[in-house]
Amino acid sequence: MPLPRKIDRLPAELRQRLNELLRERNFSGYEQIAEELAFWCEEQGLEIRIGKSAIHAC
Repeated sequence: MPLPRKIDRLPAELRQRLNELLRERNFSGYEQIAEELAFWCEEQGLEIRIGKSAIHAC
C-alpha cells in the first residue's frame, strides 16, 4: 500500500489556505506558493516540505 501524498497529510486549515492561494494566483507561481506553504507549515510546527510539483498535482 503506497504512502499517502504529503499534500493529503496537511491539516484541513492549511489545505484550504493553499487552495485559496492557488485560485488567487490563477494557478501560477508554484515556487513562491511552495515557499509560503513551507512557512505556514513551520508556523504550525509541522515538519513537512511540499515541493512545487506536488502542489501542481493537487
